[in-house]
Amino acid sequence: MKDVVDKRTGSHEETRGDHLGIPDPFARFGASYPDHFTRKVFLADGSSVTIRAIKPEDAPLLVRFFEALSPQTVFFRFLAHLKALPNQWVKYFTVIEYDRDVALVATRGNEESVHIEGVGRIMRHTGATDGELAVVVADDRQGLGLGRILVEDCIRYAAELGMRRVEGLIARDNGRALSLAEKLGFSVSREAGTDLCEVERRLDTTG
Repeated sequence: MKDVVDKRTGSHEETRGDHLGIPDPFARFGASYPDHFTRKVFLADGSSVTIRAIKPEDAPLLVRFFEALSPQTVFFRFLAHLKALPNQWVKYFTVIEYDRDVALVATRGNEESVHIEGVGRIMRHTGATDGELAVVVADDRQGLGLGRILVEDCIRYAAELGMRRVEGLIARDNGRALSLAEKLGFSVSREAGTDLCEVERRLDTTG
């Protein structure tokens, strides 16, 4: 699931957020770092990762994470063939308004050597109570349940922030992501004239 380049019309940038006309990443911030997002989880192979909110100093880790992804995984995440993350994108992905959006990383290692194994985001549409979901997991850590953990945590924290609906776009041949979306209660619909599927889920904001 991912925020992507619009493959249909320029209106996508207006209705799904402005991630391609990257907004000022140093805009006003109204909340402190959400420490309560942090937790340790165990994956299917018995290894553990720390899930936490991303922060600006994660920028070098995020670049290294991206550089290690396979071309297919990069395409599934961005629905575009990217060889590098532009610097302004790195800022956009790591400098977060924590009272508005959700951006999580799964990390492993110690203080001397830490690396990112997955990233999950729900970025709120401008002036709205809905947002766009994007998740990517390192190639060698896929199939261990990390994608599901990131999606579930993103959804939970988005509901805390008052979001009522999340959506995303998935390539039709990304069977693993489509299967996960259905298991987690997303509706899945084919976008006419494209090789994309749109997924959508309403959030419970009562608890």
